Amino acid sequence: MERGSFRFERCEMRLAAREVLLDGRLQQVEPRPFDLLAYLIEHRDRVVTKDELLDKLWPNEFVSPSVIARAVMKARQAIGDDNKVARLIKTVHNMGYRFIGDPTSHEADSQPPEATPPAKAPSRQSRVPLVLLPFENLTGQAELDWVELGLMSMVAKALSADTRLRLPELASLLTTLSAVPAEAPAQERIDAAERLLGARNVVHVTVSCEGAQYALDYGLSTQTGRHRLLGPELTQLGQRLAAELQAVLFTVDATAPVAYESAAPLVNQALARALQATGEQKWRTAVNLFKVVLDIEPPNTDAQLEYLRALAFLGDEASFAVGERLLAHARATNHYGLAIAVHVALATTYNNRLSQQATRHARKHLNEALRLAEEAGFARERKSTLRTLMGIAIHEYDFVLAKQCLDEMERLHDPDESVVEHVRFLGSSGVAATTMGDPQRGLQIFRTVAGLAEAHGLHDLLAMTLVNIIYPCVDLGLMEEAARHGEKALATAQTLRNSRVAIAATAGLCRLYRERRAPQQMRRVLAQTERLETPVPVLRAMLLLARGHQAACEGAHGGAVERMNQALAIYRESEALLYVHDFMPWLVISLVLSGRADAAEATCAEARALPHFDSDPVLHAALRYCDALIAHTRSQYDEALRSMLDVAGTAPTGTWRAHACLDGAWLALEAGDLDTAGTLLQGLGPWLTEHPAGALVEARFKCARGEFAAARAALQRYAASVESPLPDYHAELARHCEEAEAAASRGQPSPTAVALIPRLPTVL
Repeated sequence: MERGSFRFERCEMRLAAREVLLDGRLQQVEPRPFDLLAYLIEHRDRVVTKDELLDKLWPNEFVSPSVIARAVMKARQAIGDDNKVARLIKTVHNMGYRFIGDPTSHEADSQPPEATPPAKAPSRQSRVPLVLLPFENLTGQAELDWVELGLMSMVAKALSADTRLRLPELASLLTTLSAVPAEAPAQERIDAAERLLGARNVVHVTVSCEGAQYALDYGLSTQTGRHRLLGPELTQLGQRLAAELQAVLFTVDATAPVAYESAAPLVNQALARALQATGEQKWRTAVNLFKVVLDIEPPNTDAQLEYLRALAFLGDEASFAVGERLLAHARATNHYGLAIAVHVALATTYNNRLSQQATRHARKHLNEALRLAEEAGFARERKSTLRTLMGIAIHEYDFVLAKQCLDEMERLHDPDESVVEHVRFLGSSGVAATTMGDPQRGLQIFRTVAGLAEAHGLHDLLAMTLVNIIYPCVDLGLMEEAARHGEKALATAQTLRNSRVAIAATAGLCRLYRERRAPQQMRRVLAQTERLETPVPVLRAMLLLARGHQAACEGAHGGAVERMNQALAIYRESEALLYVHDFMPWLVISLVLSGRADAAEATCAEARALPHFDSDPVLHAALRYCDALIAHTRSQYDEALRSMLDVAGTAPTGTWRAHACLDGAWLALEAGDLDTAGTLLQGLGPWLTEHPAGALVEARFKCARGEFAAARAALQRYAASVESPLPDYHAELARHCEEAEAAASRGQPSPTAVALIPRLPTVL
């Protein structure tokens, strides 16, 4: 097709510029609807089938045919074609679509009439990326440190009103700057912003004093030289900076000049101080400062929104009234961006509160934010909201919704737009794979993400990725790799003073060190998190579970039961089903070890009644394994072995299948069945070489086969790998191997094996 333009009825379609005008107004058109419209016009002499559209517009993608109907709907909206009447794009039932307009073609160099600016934001591709670096305070006055993030955020907010610009979220900016040492020269920060955020224009600003006035010096990375603004008041200088940047970036200014919402310097200074506290995640301080602003100027919408966000992070119920007022204002003014931000903030409030219906309300607000973002064409807001919704869906064990969110995020994702966003997207994919029962794929993705984050110096994203990597590593028996990543995650989180990641790392490490029989390591790790604030209930529950694992590792099984029950109560109340599913089997194990088999059996029945139990093969396997433990503690050894064999044969790859194989092999060896034991041990790989229980089982298996040197090596590996005192059955197994080896050297039969262990080797 020639790269000119088509005109038909009230429309003009500019192919090279990828623009559609309706009555002279530029329309919001996503890439695929634009391509579909162009393809239908090019082939207007015939019906274009749905299969042809899928082949041409979605090559090498597995998508539902419903995407075509959505793209047709969007194309019709762009050209003013009623979906019910459809005068221009005709639906030919059971076949496809045909363009039945009468377009006239124009060359690419023709001069079309000037378009009226669009009512909504231009598409992501047409926005100019701009990054403001935190302002440098060179005044020597510590009381002006609020200019760093506070004044910078004020200027960024003013510029964000210009829909031709695309500024990063503050979290993405701070993540990017964490890749650069604090004392690094400005050019390194500029380079990082360009490289990691895909920014073409980066602004570096310093604030100093010149006599009785303030001097604001700034430079734009795409231009040479620096410029100076002088004035007696800093926030007014910030507004002048915003206006000058707009004038430099856009020679023809078709929009209203950028400005703060308030004209009062006192209000703006207080707001900037509050924004500084927000950037530093000092939420309670931020709330108090926003109250000061709103006491002076109650109608200030910017202050109300930021006040709401700070309240939301704290889970403060005061956010509900603030949010309702802002939603009413957004509806009255048709302000899409405000409405989306409010819905996301209210969802955050519900996420951080304990409420029977909390997650349902959160999902409701997020769904409304998604609807508004799609209607307005706000791709970035839609992606961030989908990420939040996917997290909620995973915690609720709604993997159908989680997969839908991930698929939509992938459709919207542009890996070339921003390294930071690409790393975040891959991290979400790794979480989805791991929680949906594919630890091998999850581990593969997390290794890629960790490599990217480390290579680019994205320390906070690296820390969270290293936490996430613990769990697939443990599922696959890679204990050494899990420990290495977990310890690095905890150290990085402490350096960054990120209490959330530090607590998550602690929980993962305690889960790992329970497997490794390392109570001293658990005490060391927990000691580092004793003084951390845990305002979010789920974080408190994580620490309770970590302490439950510690108690179990030290043999205090009653204490383990108590802590795990407390943690599960929090998870149930907050409807975090993912955690409930994951940790109920550990409660059952502690009940068994504390001598409460009947309570363990009742807890298994309770777990089988959980929502989504039927669609959770991991929980199925865990509870069947628990059935075997209960049978074993009641001396029902044949029943215990049958249950272990069932789990080994049906469970997905992971901890519970590995435990069943190891314990099943132990029971088979006690019954003298070497063939079954050997079958169960095949393919366990690192579970035999890196897990203490694996070393014990391998030692007994090798001894039974007469491979005494290998048996001794496995016993030595076990003794070297655990911190706990060696159990009596370790010495008994060593003595049995010595006697068997001596008998074999004399040509005598091996001594009869005895039941060496009062409990199964993986259970702790």
